[in-house]
Amino acid sequence: MSTRPVSDRPDPWATIAFARGGRGFAYRRNQLIVPPPTLAAMTELGIGYEPLQNYSLPGLHVVALRGANAVRVAARLKRQGYAAYLNHVFFSDPATFTNAPPPRRGWRAAQSGGAVSGDSAVSSNPAVFTNPAVFTNPAVFTNPAVFTNPAVFTNPAVFTNPALAAFVMGGPCSCCADGPPSETDTAVPAWSRSLAVPVDPADAPALPPVPAGVPECRVLVLDTGLAGTAFRPDFASADVRPLEPTDVDAPDQVDDGYLDPVAGHGTFIAGLLRRLAPGARVAVRRVVDTFGVGDDAAIAQELLALRNRPELPHLVNMSFSGYTNDDQPPPALANAVAALQDDGVVFVASAGNSASCRLNWPAALADVVAVGAMGPDGPAPFTNFGPWVDACAPGVDVVSLFFQDCDKGETSLPDDSDLPTFHGWAHWSGTSFSAPIVAAALARRMMGNGVDAAKAVAEVVHTPALYRYPGLGTLVNDA
Repeated sequence: MSTRPVSDRPDPWATIAFARGGRGFAYRRNQLIVPPPTLAAMTELGIGYEPLQNYSLPGLHVVALRGANAVRVAARLKRQGYAAYLNHVFFSDPATFTNAPPPRRGWRAAQSGGAVSGDSAVSSNPAVFTNPAVFTNPAVFTNPAVFTNPAVFTNPAVFTNPALAAFVMGGPCSCCADGPPSETDTAVPAWSRSLAVPVDPADAPALPPVPAGVPECRVLVLDTGLAGTAFRPDFASADVRPLEPTDVDAPDQVDDGYLDPVAGHGTFIAGLLRRLAPGARVAVRRVVDTFGVGDDAAIAQELLALRNRPELPHLVNMSFSGYTNDDQPPPALANAVAALQDDGVVFVASAGNSASCRLNWPAALADVVAVGAMGPDGPAPFTNFGPWVDACAPGVDVVSLFFQDCDKGETSLPDDSDLPTFHGWAHWSGTSFSAPIVAAALARRMMGNGVDAAKAVAEVVHTPALYRYPGLGTLVNDA
């Protein structure tokens, strides 16, 4: 990977604002999503804006405000009875937790929520660090039920996740404290380097052969794109491909000499589907960048564009997540998902890695299969949880395909001399990787039993006899 001067590098955070105080969330700076009546009202009220013409969302407009604070304008419009929504940002957020020792330079302390350690169970979604309640709610530690119920002491995962302990023991959930958003943080949030860890190809699982004659199952991965043939020559095949030639995942899109934090995310997920559901036709669409950033309007636009293609996918995997300022569904994405659900498409989404019961989108949307993560001894300490989570699957040290002949960063600094090189395989942790395990189980059921996607969900996730873990739904671990 080559480098260029810092002044010439793109800034992945330039268009993002983060809420400070109250309940954390992130959004595109100075952008609103509004229906036509609100657009007319904005003109009457003298609120300056520019329509963003590159969006075509039924019943909604995306506008850029002229120098106004989007949170304040949205609140003003709502007080006057008009619908107005922030263009919320979603993140592909692999967990910072891993069983392996963190690589050197593998993390940096979060600056808006206090320092966290390299093997923390805290999410890498930067929005979560703007909610200090996650770390400072004393109710978690003063609830006597936490200390008097012996079941607590038989589950070591509970101790690494205070929010989960509160949920399991019936105490208050520290992540759900009320509080309005305040001013926005204009500083660039700290963001960890990639925490993917190389796996020796000799220790990697074998890729099973693609069976012949199975019913067709089309799976679309909405993610960072797929590694180009320079980094994954074996992906030059019909069973795993980018949806379009431009849906390519590159290791270092900001040219700073380091593997971008979420580079390889889409490749990793596509590899899981290839390994666990051989025979499924996997396509990857790039909707988030290699820093894991996407937004409501842009992702909705890509989803709606699928309706103009000759074939719709049967299953869509969405391993990104985010919160909204009012905990209501993001309007553009919710409408787009609902439109494709009406066409028979089934969505699977990661529940998120904030150790939170707060509704996380798009996983919490109606009829989306929301997936949490399990570790070797119970719930993964980073997983989100709650009644809106439908299923759980392994999410700690998951092994899958990754870039070939790509290192974490150039050896330009003394402490970088031992940065590892990837040789086609990696292990990674997060609900991002639990979701495709469930999607693969659905694909296998479709191909093996000849059922449609909705029937596969009923059989794999919603059958009453299946084992369910409290707050995490049906356990899916037949990979």
